[in-house]
Amino acid sequence: MPRRKELSEDLQSRIVDLREAGKGYKSISKSLDVHVSTVRQTVYKWRKFSTVATLPRHGRPVKMTARAQRRMLNEVKKNPRVSAKDLQKSLAHANIFVDTSTIRKTLNKNGVHGRTPFLFNVFLIVDVSTKMLACARDFCKSSADTLGFFFTSLSILRCALAVIFTGRPCLGRVATVLNFLHL
Repeated sequence: MPRRKELSEDLQSRIVDLREAGKGYKSISKSLDVHVSTVRQTVYKWRKFSTVATLPRHGRPVKMTARAQRRMLNEVKKNPRVSAKDLQKSLAHANIFVDTSTIRKTLNKNGVHGRTPFLFNVFLIVDVSTKMLACARDFCKSSADTLGFFFTSLSILRCALAVIFTGRPCLGRVATVLNFLHL
């Protein structure tokens, strides 16, 4: 038989009141429609701990308080691209020392996923359309040689930076730049 939900404190206090009034376990069980063993356990808990409130359970205590979770969620709402490492540092300023995996788990439970830092796309710098290259080529032909040399060097430098930063050769882009500039 599956476990049921806990009894409310009100129902537990009524069980204790009936027991102190002199009623037996079976009569309390029938009158409140609760199992006999539940009545017995409730009375036992009242005698041992003098309370009917839910007692703390076993297990590792939670590292992040509700306040720290709210603080972290507000920070993520302000800056959705903040990394888990940055959140860890900001929580450390508030004397809350948790691992980045704890931060990610907490955010996932609250419906926020994907704490990767924003990486700037180097190809945004390099990805020059053919029309822009054609205009630049025409400008280089019509202007002084120094400007043409400067533009050519800059284009090659941008493609070289793309290769360095991404680790992927962009030979197609280099060839496009060189073809349009007739190098």
